[in-house]
Amino acid sequence: MKNAKFLWLFIAAILFGTLPATAQSGGKLLPVYLAGDLEGAKAIVDNWLVTDEEADHFARLQAYYVLLNNTMASEDGATFNQYVGPAQKLAEDLAASEGTKAAESQAILAGIYGLKMAYSPMKGMILGPKSQKLYRKALKTAPTSPLVLTFYGIAQYNTPENWGGSVAIAEESLRQAIEIMGCEAMDQWLYPHARAWLGIVLEDQERPVEARDVYQGILTDYPAFAWVKNVLRPELENKR
Repeated sequence: MKNAKFLWLFIAAILFGTLPATAQSGGKLLPVYLAGDLEGAKAIVDNWLVTDEEADHFARLQAYYVLLNNTMASEDGATFNQYVGPAQKLAEDLAASEGTKAAESQAILAGIYGLKMAYSPMKGMILGPKSQKLYRKALKTAPTSPLVLTFYGIAQYNTPENWGGSVAIAEESLRQAIEIMGCEAMDQWLYPHARAWLGIVLEDQERPVEARDVYQGILTDYPAFAWVKNVLRPELENKR
């Protein structure tokens, strides 16, 4: 039965251009994230070959998040609205289970709320407290998960101080996530994502030399990272 299932997956991959989670998310998601390639992200999500494996669902959730994140550069609200519903539903389903993957799904769900608030700030009154509750729950279950720490750090940076945000906690969380991931995670989209946000946090604290070092380190490892190459580093240099 397992051999038959594998054969069907292989044939489907040839016929429809889809691959199981490891190939879909690992091999293709990083370059799509680095390039800010919205159409590429849509193609990954739209052509996903869904299986009943938990790891597949979680990998698909990450692909959804990268797609939603990639809409931000061009403020493509239409595409965001098209995909945010199924992305949120998948995150809610996975967040309702137990264990580390559930905690990481809770963090991604909170991150999706964060993107929704970025498009519609008025939603912060409702989604802000929901996000904070999700992060508390995720951190309790998986306090050393790089994904949870990264998303929590980003949220702490983007949350006003009088609403519970903290730039210091943001920096601490991002540094911890980056340290835990290490160079072994260079083929994962989360690693450059966390490093880019660390640069933003440092820049916000008026530490331009450290921020510049972070951006330069990122571009040494990922020279095609469009967000850092075309936006973050040039904006920092223009402040000199």
